Amino acid sequence: EEALRLVPVTLRNGSYALGGSQAQTILRIVLPAALPAIITAVFLSVARIAGETAPLLLTAGSNTQWPTSLNDFTPTLPPYIFKYATSVSDNWQRQAWAGAFLLMTMVLLLNFGIRLITGKRVVQASRAD
Repeated sequence: EEALRLVPVTLRNGSYALGGSQAQTILRIVLPAALPAIITAVFLSVARIAGETAPLLLTAGSNTQWPTSLNDFTPTLPPYIFKYATSVSDNWQRQAWAGAFLLMTMVLLLNFGIRLITGKRVVQASRAD
């Protein structure tokens, strides 16, 4: 919703001045101008979800087996990190650090990738007025 509000009013007015209907303005002007911000928001939420450990432990369970049906819990990285970090084995604790580093790197790369892909288009759209 916020991304749609950030589209300059001058773009909408220009579309209306050229004879575009409200539907045409939304589909051909507003959505393409807001698309980079919408994509960024979606991927940032995916990155945040990937890093949320406590809700994942409580809602998805901490299954370590691959699911055999659609009703089974799915194994995810944060429960493995938690399980390995709380173990007494030094090897498992090192694997927990590696898993945490991997998760953090994935979130960081996802954030940077989205900024690189959509960053220039967001700046161009905001300078249109």
